[in-house]
Amino acid sequence: MSTLFSFNTIPANLRVPGFYAELDASQANSGEMLHKLLVVGQRLSTGSVAALVPTRLTTVDEARKYFGYGSMLTAMLEKAFENHPSMDVWAIALDDVAQPSGGIAASGLLTLTGAASTSGVIKLTIAGTKVTVGVTKDQTDAAMASAIVTQINATGGLSVIAAVNGTNANQVDFTARHTGEVMNDVVITVQFDATVTPTAPLFSTDGRIQLAGGATNPDLTPVLSVMGDEWYRWMICPYTDTDNLVRLEAAQDDRFNPVRSIGFRAFTAFRGTYGQAATHGDARNGMHVTCMGTGNAPQPAYLWAAANGAAAANELAKDPTRQLRSIKLRGITPPAVDERIQFTQRNLLLFDGISTYTVGSDDSVYIESQITMYQENAQGLADDSLLYLNVPEWYEMYRYEQRVLFAPYARYKLAEDSPDLPAGQPIMTPKKAKALLESWYREHMVGTLGWCEQPDEYHADVVKNGNRLEIIDYPNEVENLRQTYIRSVKAKA
Repeated sequence: MSTLFSFNTIPANLRVPGFYAELDASQANSGEMLHKLLVVGQRLSTGSVAALVPTRLTTVDEARKYFGYGSMLTAMLEKAFENHPSMDVWAIALDDVAQPSGGIAASGLLTLTGAASTSGVIKLTIAGTKVTVGVTKDQTDAAMASAIVTQINATGGLSVIAAVNGTNANQVDFTARHTGEVMNDVVITVQFDATVTPTAPLFSTDGRIQLAGGATNPDLTPVLSVMGDEWYRWMICPYTDTDNLVRLEAAQDDRFNPVRSIGFRAFTAFRGTYGQAATHGDARNGMHVTCMGTGNAPQPAYLWAAANGAAAANELAKDPTRQLRSIKLRGITPPAVDERIQFTQRNLLLFDGISTYTVGSDDSVYIESQITMYQENAQGLADDSLLYLNVPEWYEMYRYEQRVLFAPYARYKLAEDSPDLPAGQPIMTPKKAKALLESWYREHMVGTLGWCEQPDEYHADVVKNGNRLEIIDYPNEVENLRQTYIRSVKAKA
């Protein structure tokens, strides 16, 4: 005898007397997920984890062990953990492009001139990390150069190695630990502090060395391949060269499409002047890439990307629709006051696909506006429909919530609307689907999550097409209080 209702695990042909109960928890699933943040960068050979192995991390110590203390990837992970220690963090390492194969390590030169006129301390800042070297009165410039080399190479976690120049003993050669143009962002500053105003030593380039000459970043292609079908919600990417961004954008479009539905946003940063940042932004149009313009900051762009990506991911995991304005980027140092990007320039950058930040009175850095690099539609016309990063973030999770909503009906049958259908059978109809969506939108998307608004205007068009249920719905995403305009008119006396 067949059952009138449909059961999932109770057989229909039982004759043995008894009480049989099954549990169906499909309607109780909240769909809450643990969001993954992926950090990509170069490793050192001292690391214990090989390149292209997706690796989960929970501490900074693990990063140093897995990828080498002083590696780019470790420095990025340190900054990511500083900005969000509880994120589900994953890393995929890359090896340097070997120098004979086209990879070139960036380098720089410091020249010291004159013996120390007084005792003091030489203070160096290397990619934001401070190093101090003690100096005694009358110490020669060659001796100071040697002391600088010794101290730098004895300090763990630096992005460069140092050596006394082979020709001039009063010169220090700096070489990036990695090959690639990405290391051209490393800046070294140096100054001499003494109890009295010193007349020597003198430093070349006004005590500021910008590494240069680095070439050939690693290829992102194998990273994008080993990601497989794992859903990483965000990626922190250190590379902004054209070839890698083209590869990245193509992979993002592929993963975002309806067939895969595992899209991700990539956080990058660009170090340079306002004009250089504008040029970089104008050349791109990725709807899933965001790029922070750092100005001539003392830290390399890959550290800005790591701090921004982790801080933003923390907030987006809570609410993809809420703007990121005023979120602090911990451990990030802004450019000197006279080198900061000003209001008018920041406004223009927000038309060029470049995200902006502000600086507090204590030199803390805060996100001002986090936008995508998408600027034009397929017809080459200006398009601001995907201007803010919250838009693709909202849609990514809106679509996920829809998948959760329909997941309990994976084994349902599909029929046209009819009053003759048996009530106890697992049958979906267009009318049921429409009611399900409208109730879900009002109660969950609006009433619980606050991701959408205007439930009275929401509706869904639903039809049965053979074995396929086809739906077009019309959600209304909540917006953000990004600007407040007020005009005060003085009353007549």
